[in-house]
Amino acid sequence: MINIITGEINSGKTTVLQSIYRHLNKGDGIALPKYFIDGRCSGQRIVQLSTGKTELFSHKSSAVPDGWVEKIRYDSYSFSNKGMSFAEKVFERIIKEQISPAFVDEIGPLELRKDGFYRDLTKIISLQNELFIAVRSSCLSDVLQLFDIHTFCLLNVCSRLVENRVLFSR
Repeated sequence: MINIITGEINSGKTTVLQSIYRHLNKGDGIALPKYFIDGRCSGQRIVQLSTGKTELFSHKSSAVPDGWVEKIRYDSYSFSNKGMSFAEKVFERIIKEQISPAFVDEIGPLELRKDGFYRDLTKIISLQNELFIAVRSSCLSDVLQLFDIHTFCLLNVCSRLVENRVLFSR
């Protein structure tokens, strides 16, 4: 079953995904919590859920940290080569060991242009194991179409509360 956690930017999708992982206490995957410098969002860290290991993942491209090696740029954000490699290793393990449930945060504009986690998510979906993905609501219909997802459970996050849980079949 594919479980989609959806909501607007800053609605709490990552928090819900992490809470579900802690509640189930099994599986593996990644979360992308925001990090702040001087009270302002500067980017995201990538966290492997099973180990708690972290790396910097994205940063405002106007002020990347020293030693930053960019892999992808989208809008005003730079995505690190090291962070992307970190994610790929987690996904490789999920695929090789068929770990279930798998958790992937966040599928959006990068994947819609077949970049970011696109390739790995395609492989994870093909395993047909339990999957939890966070998807920005503005990208939801395009993600469903691109990844050919017809049956899924939708968890709509609104103001950091899970609003509903509905099984959809398209």
